[in-house]
Parts: sequence; C-alpha cells; structure tokens
Amino acid sequence: MIKWWDKIPTYFTLSRYTVSRKIAAAYLLIVIFSLISIIYALTEMRSQALQFKSLVDHDFRALDLSRDLRRNLLAQERLEQQFLILGDKDLLFLLETRQDEFRSLWQHFQKVVQRPAESELWSLVAKYRPAQLEGRNLLKKQGGQAVPFMRNTLSPLRSRLIDTLDDFWSRHSLTIDGSLQEFLDNNQRAYRVTLALLIFGVSLSMPVGISVILGIHGAITRLTSAARKIADGHFDAPLEGDRKDEFGELAREFREMAEKLRELELSHLDANPLTYLPGNRAIDREMRHRLDNGKTFAHLYIDLDHFKAYNDRYGYRKGSDIIDLTAKLIRRAVAERGGHDDLIGHIGGDDYVVLTDPDRSEEIAERIIELFDAEVPSFYKDEDRETGFFTARDRFGEVREFPLMSMSIAIVFSENISNATSQTISHECASIKDHLKSKQGSNYLVDRRKL
Repeated sequence: MIKWWDKIPTYFTLSRYTVSRKIAAAYLLIVIFSLISIIYALTEMRSQALQFKSLVDHDFRALDLSRDLRRNLLAQERLEQQFLILGDKDLLFLLETRQDEFRSLWQHFQKVVQRPAESELWSLVAKYRPAQLEGRNLLKKQGGQAVPFMRNTLSPLRSRLIDTLDDFWSRHSLTIDGSLQEFLDNNQRAYRVTLALLIFGVSLSMPVGISVILGIHGAITRLTSAARKIADGHFDAPLEGDRKDEFGELAREFREMAEKLRELELSHLDANPLTYLPGNRAIDREMRHRLDNGKTFAHLYIDLDHFKAYNDRYGYRKGSDIIDLTAKLIRRAVAERGGHDDLIGHIGGDDYVVLTDPDRSEEIAERIIELFDAEVPSFYKDEDRETGFFTARDRFGEVREFPLMSMSIAIVFSENISNATSQTISHECASIKDHLKSKQGSNYLVDRRKL
C-alpha cells in the first residue's frame, strides 16, 4: 500500500542525501541566517547608537548652547538697563561676568556647530563682541555717550543676534525631530529585516526538516512492516535499497539478512536431525556456488567401515551415538586444522562430507582418523575390544568375523576434474571410497589424477 508521504516530490524528500546531511543542512541554514540576522541587527544597532551619540553630542548640545546664549544676552540687557537706572557698580561686575560667560558659551558653540551652515550667526557674534566691550567701557566712564550707543548700536545688534539664535533653535529643533523620526524608522526597518531573515532561514530549513521527519517515519514504517513479514517467514518482503541515506543502507542490510535467513531455514530443513549438520541440498548448493565462482576446493567423502554390523549387534541407539560422535570428531578436526569457510555436511547414515582448501585436506583427514581410532574402541564390549572383532551373520546370512569400526576418507580436488560438477565430484569420491573399504583399518586417499 502506498503511503501518503511517498507522494512527496523529490525536492522535498531529498533521498539522494543521507539523513545526517539533511539534518546538518537544515541546521546550517538556520545558523547561517541567524548569524546574518544577528550581524545585521548588531550593525544597525551600532549605526543607530552612533547616530544617537551624534544627536546628543552635537545636535542636542548645540540646542542647549543656543538657548544658554540667548538667556545670557537677555541677562546682559537687563544688567545694562539696571545700571543706567541705579548706577550701582556691583552691576558692572555682574555684567562683566555675563560677558565672560557669553565668550565661554560661544567657544563651546563653535565646537559643535559648523560655521558654513550658520555664517550669519558668526558674523553677528563677530560684530557683537567688540560692541559689548565698548558698551561696558562707556558704562564705566558714566558719560553721556553710553545711552545713545546702547540704544542705537548695541541693543539693535543684540536683538538681531537673539532673533538669529531663535531661528537657529527653531530650525535645529526641526532637524532633531527629523533625526529622531529617522532613528525610529531605521529601528523599525532593522527589526523587520532581522525578523524577515530569521523567518526566511526557518522557511528554507522547513522542507529539509519535513523531509527528514517524513523520511524517517516512512522508512521506519516500511522496515517495521518488512521485519514482521520476515519474522513470519516471508523472506521476499519488499525493501527500498535504492535510497542513498542511512535507511537505504539499513534496508540493504535487512535484505541481506532476509537472504541469509532464507538460506539458514533451508539449511535447517535439510539438516540431519541427529547431527544437525547440513544435508544433501546444502552440500550440493555450496559445491555449485564454489564451482560457479571458480574457487578451488577439496571434497572429503568420509564413510564408516563395518558400521552396519556394529548397529546390528549393539542396537540403533548405540549406532546413533557413533553417528553423533563421528560428527563431533569431524567438527573438532576441522576447527583445529581447517579454515573459517569450510563446510561440514552429513549425507545420511554413516556418510559425511567436508569441503575445504586442498592444502588443508590431508591434515584434516589424518586428524579425523586419529581422533576416531582413539575413541571408537570404547564403544565396544570388553571381549570385542580385546579380540579386535566379533562374530555375526552378514547380510547374506553367513557367519563371519567383523573387525572394529574403521574409517575411509576419499579426497578429490575440484581442479583435477575438467568441467567439474557436484555430481562428477561426488561420483569420483564414491569410487575411491569403495576402493578404500577393501583395505584394513582406517585410511584416506587423495586422487591426484587429472580427469
């Protein structure tokens, strides 16, 4: 059944990338745009801080100084009028103090305001400062010239200066209002751009995140379904092995596991119920596999001599013990002298097969015979073991002597048979085994002929 998430376009599934790369890409997108937004926000904050500092250090300062200069001028005018009426010399001292204060305020004003922008103000101050000194000197002399100078020269000049300062204050207030509005607009713009960058980064990472989530969910669902089918014995459960991510690799591992389980089940079905060794089908399949892949191997055919006579005398239970013992001894010998990919099989009855490397075949055969000859006598009664034989009827009803069991091992190399098949190798081993059974005791023979 097709799941709804299987219909998502390739752009969103991004199946050609691994899950870890998808997660890294989504995280990287968020990090990049977060950094961009943070850098942009910090840059804007610094720019606005510098702008605000300029407002405080220059514009607001200039506004305060212009106000203080205006107040100082008005204070000078009042002191001059009071002196003309009262004639108190202490008022001259206060007037001198105000004039010094004006000079100091003007020096500060010049530092924060550029002259070209306010040339008229500079011109008026340049005329006013010497006029105020002259007026103060006339007041000190208390002559009749002070009043006409104040009325005709100093007062009109001071009035023009005050009006110019008022005009500067009005214009500069509007400039500050505009700067503050621009500051607020820039602040709002920076907020919107930062938010847009963050949203854009998250939006770009969302398809990747959705792809990862849905991909993981879909893959886990399919793998879970396949695992249940495999557990129920359906080893051909469909699995997606064409994905390039970790789940594709896992699907391929599942598929290989299913194949191995299928082979294992077939091996168990074919295995001998007494020794649990692979049977005829497994042996034949392994031989064909090695032949198809051009792998040279040695085929050891192992048969027990006089087993039927032993089974007839001691019973099938004792015979089964011998069959099981032989399997264990073969396993031991192969474990000691063989390789990791050797196969031990049980054809049936007292016949066994070992597939191994040709260089190890003779050592394995010698070790099997050595172990078997050492163990088998203990399975006989004392009198049979001491005489080395027992008397019984053969299959034709004649009484004859049967020696203790021995072993015959026929060894054939696959490379010595042209166009070798599992049947031709088995047939050749059977012929050699028949020849060995005519000899006394346990023996093995390697067929080195080129056939």
